[in-house]
This record gives sequence, structure tokens and C-alpha cells, in this order.
Amino acid sequence: MSLVIVILISPLLLLGLLWFWKELTMGMVLSQTTTMADKNVLITGGTAGIGFETALEIARRGASLIITGRNVTKGQEASKKIIRMSDNPKVVFKQLDLTSQADVIR
Repeated sequence: MSLVIVILISPLLLLGLLWFWKELTMGMVLSQTTTMADKNVLITGGTAGIGFETALEIARRGASLIITGRNVTKGQEASKKIIRMSDNPKVVFKQLDLTSQADVIR
């Protein structure tokens, strides 16, 4: 009888722990309403992927945002898209190639 109870409870406990971990790491700790209106943020590689999604979320929270990248066309498209999706006009793109010593010094 107790083995049956353990077999039934274990998956439920595991699912509960997995749900708690998901909430802890993806939303429960940092509220979606946290404002960044008085912040200036620089995102390197904000033209695609994780950098773009990070830039978009920061722009949605109201920060002044500078996105950097190597490709000017891709960067300008990304900044326009972020402005449109976030309703935050304080987003600019600056060309920067961190593999170039001249750009790093500049």
C-alpha cells in the first residue's frame, strides 16, 4: 500500500518542483512591470538572437538603449523593429566591431 502511494506521489512532487523552478528562474523573481525609465543600457550584439530579445525587453521597460553590431543595415533594421515593438523611441544603433582594435579604442 505505501509503495503505491510513493509511486503516485513521486511524479506529482517532481512536477511541482519543476513548476516552482520554472517560476523561480523565468518570471516569479523579476516582475514584468519593473521599470528602467531612468537607465541607459548598451547591448552588444543586439541585432539578432538573445541580444535582440534582451534589447527588446529592456526597451519595453523604458530604458534609453544603444544597440551595437558590425552590420549597419541589420542594426538599423533591428533598432527600427525594437522601436516599433516596444513603443520606445529612445533606441539607437551604433556600428561597433569588437574584433577591431580601432573600434574598441574609438
